Order: sequence, then C-alpha cells, then structure tokens
Amino acid sequence: MTHGNHEELGAKVRRAQLAVEQIRGVGTVDGVTVQVSADNTIISIDGPASVKPETVLEAYRIALRDKEPRVEAAMRDVLQDARVSQLSTFTDSRGRREPGPEHHAIDQEEEAWDRIQQDPLGRRDQL
Repeated sequence: MTHGNHEELGAKVRRAQLAVEQIRGVGTVDGVTVQVSADNTIISIDGPASVKPETVLEAYRIALRDKEPRVEAAMRDVLQDARVSQLSTFTDSRGRREPGPEHHAIDQEEEAWDRIQQDPLGRRDQL
C-alpha cells in the first residue's frame, strides 16, 4: 500500500468518524423520550417524573434502532473499501467475533432494570 493509499483510507475513516459522532437516535414510548449517541450511550431521558422501568428500556431500544441506519450509512464507504474488507476477513478468521456494542448495552440495561425491580431503593447494595 502506497503512502497515497494510506492517506486516502485515513481520510475515509476521518469522514466516517466525524459523521458518526454527530448521529443521535431517539425513541419515545408513553411520553418518555430517550436520546442515544452512536456508541449507544444515553444522552438524555425526558418524560414524566414517574415511569415504569420497562417504558424507559423500550424507548432506549427504539433509540438504538433509530440511529442504526445512519451509522451504517456513515460507515458504508469505509466498510466497502477492499483494504478494510481484507483486514476484516483476516481478523474474522483469527478468532470468534463478539456481539456488537448494541447487544452488550441492551444486556447491561436489562440487568440494571432487573436489579432495580428487585430492589428499587438499592438497600441490598448497602448491606
């Protein structure tokens, strides 16, 4: 790969990173709105003072699905580059792939909501 090819790929990656950093997903359920960043981080939760945890979780899931097509579109140019495809093929052949960040985030959120439902005031954590 020549120096020019490195620069071209680097420029593609930088453009994709800038685009992805701006992406937000929004999900609303029963008056609860959750906004997430491209990396699945919750940016804001708005709504009534009292809501069911399941409502917030469902709004979060909708927000994740909402931003996903824009993330894929922003990354398309990089992921379709033959050089990236070759690297991906190489790394895939070397080990098991982990689930994406969305799956980890949902698992972590579900575990957190399970703990809240079992002990809403967090009293067991203080023992």
